[in-house]
Amino acid sequence: MSKGKGPWDGKEGEEEAAPGSAPAAQPSETRSPWQAEGEASSQRRSAHIDDIFRSRSAARAALGSAPLRRSLIGWIVAAVMAGAMLATTLHVLGDGEEGVVSRLGRYHRTTGPGLTITLPWPFEQVQVFQVSQIRPLVMPEKPGETLMLTRDGELIDLAFQVRWRISDLSDFAFRIKDPELAIRDLAEAEMRAGAAETRFDPLWDGSRRGEVAERVRQRMQAVLDAWHAGVRIEGVEITKADPPGKLADAFLKIANARDSARKAREGAEQWAANTLANAQVEAAEFDAAYAQYRAAPQATRTRMYYQTMEQLTANAGQVVVSGAQASINVAGPVVQPDLPQPAASPAGGQ
Repeated sequence: MSKGKGPWDGKEGEEEAAPGSAPAAQPSETRSPWQAEGEASSQRRSAHIDDIFRSRSAARAALGSAPLRRSLIGWIVAAVMAGAMLATTLHVLGDGEEGVVSRLGRYHRTTGPGLTITLPWPFEQVQVFQVSQIRPLVMPEKPGETLMLTRDGELIDLAFQVRWRISDLSDFAFRIKDPELAIRDLAEAEMRAGAAETRFDPLWDGSRRGEVAERVRQRMQAVLDAWHAGVRIEGVEITKADPPGKLADAFLKIANARDSARKAREGAEQWAANTLANAQVEAAEFDAAYAQYRAAPQATRTRMYYQTMEQLTANAGQVVVSGAQASINVAGPVVQPDLPQPAASPAGGQ
């Protein structure tokens, strides 16, 4: 290689060889280590630095000049902003839904179902709520015992459900930070107060569960109205009222004993009612017979005599007496009884 020549200038070096000199020996072919033996090697030349610069220049030319690039980016940004503004301006609400429009963080108006147009974000925002839906609130939230103290100092495991809905959307969205959490805490507090006012037995056997649930509902509604929470309590239902789990066996025995006592009491009451009804019927019959006796004593005595004799001889034999002869029929052949004959009159007697 001549001095000052680059490693990629092989042909030029050959042309500049001194005239008349012997031709240089051809270099042996260099085989790539990744080629198999006998495979023809292809001539490959590394990229020249000028080729790299030329490719970059071509890319710049393809993109165009700097003003054109800035214009294209501006159009893209404008399209994205227009789409975002349109998405925050048009709102479609379904049936039973209402939206609260806030302007710069403050309540502005309430919208109903259909298409609603507002100012773009962040000037106006819309919060959509399902106002016609009855929302159930189950207490306790997680499985387990919720022990409450009753009026007589007993512990009872209570579970209940609260049904509520939104009555005033503006109050519901802006008066309380977390309305559902406030309703849950209020429901638990009022139910504990209701259990503390009631004895254990009426809650356990269910005789006063409805009364306690209604009292809890009224108290919750009064508190929520005072808070201007925009919530209406539709109902409260006690779903479980059991003794503590550690005392379940003892209370089961008590329940069985109470059930047996209840059945015995019901049987005694039924017997007393039947006995009283029969006595009243007999008293009415006696009063009717006594009234007839007072009207006709002799006839009543005769009729009562015949009725009594008829009852006594209903299942006995029949006795027929005719004059001095008497015959007895006891469900069989007729038997002539030996009746005493009248004494003979003395001779010459009349």
